[in-house]
Amino acid sequence: MATEPLNQLVETHLGDFVRQRGLILCADGDQTSSFGAAVTLTSDEFRVTVSRDRGQYSIWVGIPNSQKSHWPLGHLVAFLLGEPDPRGVCDLETECDWLVTFADRVFDRDLLFSKGLSKWATAASRRMFGQT
Repeated sequence: MATEPLNQLVETHLGDFVRQRGLILCADGDQTSSFGAAVTLTSDEFRVTVSRDRGQYSIWVGIPNSQKSHWPLGHLVAFLLGEPDPRGVCDLETECDWLVTFADRVFDRDLLFSKGLSKWATAASRRMFGQT
C-alpha cells in the first residue's frame, strides 16, 4: 500500500528546522511504502532518524556512528520532563513538534550518553515488564 512519501512529509513538518540546524536530509528506498521507510537528518554532531513502520511513525535522536547513544524521542522527552515512563507511539506531527520544541535539550551529547538516562530507561523497561 503506497502512502505519501516519507521524505516529503518530513520536509513538510521539519523543512525549516532542518535548514536552521544545518542538517542534511537523506532518504533511500521506497519512501511511499507504509511498511517501512526512513529518512535520516544528519550533521557532524547529531543524527535524527524518522521512520515509518506499518503506518506508525517514530523519531530517534543520536550521535552518528554510535548505537549506544541513539534514543527514541519519546524516551528523551519523558526523561527531560521527569515522567516515569516513555511517551507512547503517536503521530508524525506530534513527534516533529517534540523535536522542534526540545531540540536544544535533546541535541546534547552529555544527555545522550548519560548514565541517568540509561538508568531511567532500564527502570521504565522493568516496570513495563512487571519486574519492579
